[in-house]
Amino acid sequence: MSNPFAIIIRLQQHSPLIHFQHDQPGATLRAAELKPKLDKFLFNRAFKDFQVYKKYLVEHDEKKYDKLKDQEKKNYEEEIHKALDYKIKIIADPAKVEKKTISIITMDKISVRYPLQTLELFSFHTELLEKVKEIIDDFFILHNFGLRQSKGFGCFTTDDTTQARFEKTALAKYPVFYRKKAAGQNIYSEIDTDYKILKSGINHKKYIKSKLFLYMCEKKQIDWEKRKIKETLKSECKDVFDSLMYRTEAGYNRIAKCEPVQKEPDYRYIRALLGLAEHNEFRTWKGKIQINIKDNKDEIERFQSPLMFKVFNQTIYILPNEIPDSMFNRDFDFLLENKKLLFTIPTPRENQFSMVEFLDFSLFNNPDLKGWERIA
Repeated sequence: MSNPFAIIIRLQQHSPLIHFQHDQPGATLRAAELKPKLDKFLFNRAFKDFQVYKKYLVEHDEKKYDKLKDQEKKNYEEEIHKALDYKIKIIADPAKVEKKTISIITMDKISVRYPLQTLELFSFHTELLEKVKEIIDDFFILHNFGLRQSKGFGCFTTDDTTQARFEKTALAKYPVFYRKKAAGQNIYSEIDTDYKILKSGINHKKYIKSKLFLYMCEKKQIDWEKRKIKETLKSECKDVFDSLMYRTEAGYNRIAKCEPVQKEPDYRYIRALLGLAEHNEFRTWKGKIQINIKDNKDEIERFQSPLMFKVFNQTIYILPNEIPDSMFNRDFDFLLENKKLLFTIPTPRENQFSMVEFLDFSLFNNPDLKGWERIA
């Protein structure tokens, strides 16, 4: 006999989940991450009116609420912890786990993958469970989980989600997205390489110029922060500049120029638009130096890449999220080894960057990024 206060959902895991407790049996999706995301999704999709969802909140006290005056009620509605009253349990068979070591920058992480898992939700609010059932397919299509989730890790769908349903849901949120068939089995290395080519370029073993740099240079006549760093080091910290490793046959450090830019370059912190970094590293003959990057107003510490990579079977997707207004024309300080202020420059203005134009420019007719197609 089925339990009216519970629903059971079977999940398919399309990509490994990088888990900090990988050594524990059954380590998989964490309820501590999943539930707040699901709550937020429910508020956006199903419960936009406090009067509708207040009865489902864990901490709501109706008797106390009724005694409040109008302004006090507004304050209560804004301040109450918006956690919905249901519990989650994720079940995975430890005997079927696939573990793999993933190299991330300077450390290795262990990823876990289970072919099938079970998600159980329990609540005495049966209407709430019905709302969960209505949106759960879309929820998993539009979210990833765990570390490096924007780079295609931690992709799940409900077991009955088809690729056609996946793309229909994606298209309902994203007017444009991009897809390609994975070239081989190492999908995550492929995603990592493509993302590096888009944002920063590749300068190890082979040299591929950043597509973001080329787009801003050729389409917007804007130069990037990397050249500004080298120009400043050359003029103000020559000993540091002379210690930088070079890749030119001429035997000196070349400062790449954006040729279409006018005599006085419009320098902008362009890479910030694809995710903030705490610092840039430059290799020297003696080791490495860091150029630390900080918001001039100390208000923004993190900004995740707006490009979300998804994996469905052997297909890779790029879902481009909107960049918040606060990230445009915002000043950032660049410091040598977190001490000497080198300069302050802004990010591009909103009218100086189009995500779709940038991705079209970068992904098509490009020998470095093959196989991508645009879905709109």
